Amino acid sequence: MYQGSARIILEVSCTDPNGCFQQIHQAIETATAGTTIRIGPGTYYEKPLIIDKNLVLQGAGANFTQIHAVDPGPAITVRGSQALDVTLQGLNIVTPHVWELTDLDKESMGIQWVQQDNERAQNKHVILIKESIISSRIGIQIHASQGSITIEQSKIISGTGILVDPSGEINVTVENNSFLGPLKSDSSVFVIGLLVGPAIGVSTHPISNANGSSPSKVRISLRKNEITDWLFGVSTIGAGMKIEVLLEENTISFNKEAAIALAGNTDIEMNRNKIQTNDYGVKLFLAPCVPIKSQEVTAFKGAVKGKDNEIQSNKKANLCPGDYPWPPGFANP
Repeated sequence: MYQGSARIILEVSCTDPNGCFQQIHQAIETATAGTTIRIGPGTYYEKPLIIDKNLVLQGAGANFTQIHAVDPGPAITVRGSQALDVTLQGLNIVTPHVWELTDLDKESMGIQWVQQDNERAQNKHVILIKESIISSRIGIQIHASQGSITIEQSKIISGTGILVDPSGEINVTVENNSFLGPLKSDSSVFVIGLLVGPAIGVSTHPISNANGSSPSKVRISLRKNEITDWLFGVSTIGAGMKIEVLLEENTISFNKEAAIALAGNTDIEMNRNKIQTNDYGVKLFLAPCVPIKSQEVTAFKGAVKGKDNEIQSNKKANLCPGDYPWPPGFANP
């Protein structure tokens, strides 16, 4: 351990054994708020890691530092009612692939960001996940009430890439990532509620806010990502919440059901995306595209904006419904 002018640094598996931890959880438990934990090359078999203070976990690179979860459940959980600033960088996170549909808390999950309903404090969390690889049934699960998360320059290989189920108002930024689904290997596909194997899925259960606060709201920005081999590339189901989505310069292809499937109170703006070789390009939860047979499925009632998208060569339809008032110039021929 050593202290610079502005921060404390702890080492895991360093060349100098003096003051060096051999397990990541030991360093996390010892660290004070604001510490950077540098993790050397190697494979670390760890029980669930809990981060409830300002920390930086910095690996030697996703090809060199692997965190292998030994138990079901999240490999890393970020939680707490106080304000948090957490960075996870240069890590390869691998979890047991438990495909049975059981309690979500025990599912195979790479990273979980969670605030309990009784932690609806005004304190916001700021989380950065960067230059990492996550291999898990659920890549990243978000159930938080205040704050923002940025995921960039990473690769997510899972049954569900990012599952957003907010309990308040949050911002999600996803840039320059690769999302690879399980369909090429004919693996089972994760199902939760009405989300079936999306790379990026937004879902919620109708939440009654005991403190009388407004319904949940999530803003998601996706730029320059590659999303392939899922059932749905991006899927939203907003029961009792507001969803705002911005998609720019993404490539979304080879998804079995749809590149983009939108339901509920979702407003989306799409610019300069390439959407090709899916069953559907953009599908709204409206007849005749999706027969609404159950109250569990909320028909699309948002707005669509954008222009200059290359939406072509999708097997069933590029845009559905065909008679929806799509914006002029939304899809290039």
